Amino acid sequence: MKVINSEKNIKMLSPLEEIKNRIDLTDYLRPYVANLAPSGKSLKGLCPFHKEKTPSFFISPDKQVWYCFGCQKGGDLMKFVMEMEKMEFSEALRFLADKAGVVLEKQDPKLLSLKNKVFEVLKQSDRFFRFHLTKNKPAQDYLLNRGLKTETLNYFGLGFAPQGWKNLYDFLKKNGFSDSEIESAGRGIGFSGRILPLDFARDKPQENQNQAEDSQTGEAKYINTPETIVYQKGRVLYGFSQTQESVRGKEQAVLVEGNLDVLMGWQEGLKNIVAVSGTGLTEFQLKLLSRFCKELVLSFDMDKAGEQATDRSIGLASQLGFEIKVLNMPEGKDLADFAKAFPEKITDLASTASNVMNYYFDKIFSGAPDSLESRKKALAYLLPRIKFLKNPVEQNEWLKNLSSRIKIPEKMVFEEFSKTRSLLETNPDFDETNAEIGSNIFIKSRWERLAEKILGLAVRFPELSLKLVGFTDYFPYRLKETAELLRRGLLEKTESFDKETLNYLYLLGDYETSLLPPKFSPEQEMDRSLFELKKLNLRSKINEISLAMKEAEIMGNQERSETLAKEINKILKELGNLDASEESR
Repeated sequence: MKVINSEKNIKMLSPLEEIKNRIDLTDYLRPYVANLAPSGKSLKGLCPFHKEKTPSFFISPDKQVWYCFGCQKGGDLMKFVMEMEKMEFSEALRFLADKAGVVLEKQDPKLLSLKNKVFEVLKQSDRFFRFHLTKNKPAQDYLLNRGLKTETLNYFGLGFAPQGWKNLYDFLKKNGFSDSEIESAGRGIGFSGRILPLDFARDKPQENQNQAEDSQTGEAKYINTPETIVYQKGRVLYGFSQTQESVRGKEQAVLVEGNLDVLMGWQEGLKNIVAVSGTGLTEFQLKLLSRFCKELVLSFDMDKAGEQATDRSIGLASQLGFEIKVLNMPEGKDLADFAKAFPEKITDLASTASNVMNYYFDKIFSGAPDSLESRKKALAYLLPRIKFLKNPVEQNEWLKNLSSRIKIPEKMVFEEFSKTRSLLETNPDFDETNAEIGSNIFIKSRWERLAEKILGLAVRFPELSLKLVGFTDYFPYRLKETAELLRRGLLEKTESFDKETLNYLYLLGDYETSLLPPKFSPEQEMDRSLFELKKLNLRSKINEISLAMKEAEIMGNQERSETLAKEINKILKELGNLDASEESR
């Protein structure tokens, strides 16, 4: 640790701050970035993360941040190491600490000792459960009746907890563990389990017992452990330790919801399969998978909650560059049911999985009547999901497909798409961590790109922010507040404003300036861009009104159609005045 003394205070630097003080970002990145050269107050070069001929990778020595305007990656020194070396935060911290000569504080020995004890508790508990499964025929019959084979039970380490809460406790106490060590392992001892139906518990297995009513027991069907010092659900994928080599070999992971789906799928040949562990798919889990594969095949329940989980997973995975497909499961069947009923077909499932957009199109158009209402619904459903796609060529193809299906001109669909936000930016079920996936990751519309350019110029050249007066209403909704803060000279003084976004805009200002032709000043570019922004906004309004006119004509509402036509003429006149004003300057 380093202590900074000043007349006013004494501040203790964190290890990360100390590392950044000792390692200059530009010096560290220089070996990775080809053709690095000055550009304004920044440096620009060829991005190390994607192939390019024109430099789009910018470094700010003042702010110690970097950003690529080609692949939209950016951050600080830590983020670069994590991206380049494919490391998690803790790994990158240790890596940089070694390079900087910073000594990281050692973990509390008491906590380390407790963790070791907890792992030993889990190890002995696993031995206890496995042993009792070999001694309990009703439990074995239940598992066999569900379609599982002995090989699968052994490979994944299934066990049985005999009735009575003291059995495991007494076993662990006899093995020398204290009450606090047992308690620290978690109420469920770090395992998930299923309550056996009463008929099996009575040693009388019956046919199709897996469908028996579990309400007989008066208890929950499944039991899951709480999170402990060694187990966090969001950092674990069920079965991954057994299947990761198959995931790596196939460069593909089949992602399901249930433990039994993993067991049955693996048993019948789908070896590259994993499951979320009692929680929604997290960014940590996806980054873990990204080290082994770049293709995900999803199979989630398609009730409302399941659909939200699928959307969320697709959005998160798209952010991280995964190719995404969806398993085509018969309605009402999960993967475990399918594997039991058709074991010979299970290995074909992943190879016949649907492209994610085919899945979305089939879902919204399947059985839907060709009505105005159904087409409006399809447009609202599909546009935010097409935003998931990072490749603009793919976006264009699916937008053309949508235009054809709903019988709306391509130009109108494309304009509507330019105003649509990604589902990840609008879905209230996504937490704050996932909401940050928004604008800087997904493909932006021309309107958004132009608005960001203007903001970048205003951040880079603060004197230009005065030109925003009278124009802030023409910005996309998500950027209006930023534009207003800049106009009032309050952006950098606003503590709640995201500093990463501020750094991004600063580098964007340098990037846009580097593209200007000779003798064309940032002030001239700002004036030109503001007029263009206003024109784009007005054209967008024309397209909105045109859609409304088309609906009015379909519905036979002539009066409304004429009123809307007058509005369009009024905006066209305003656009004409803008063009004339621009020509006279």
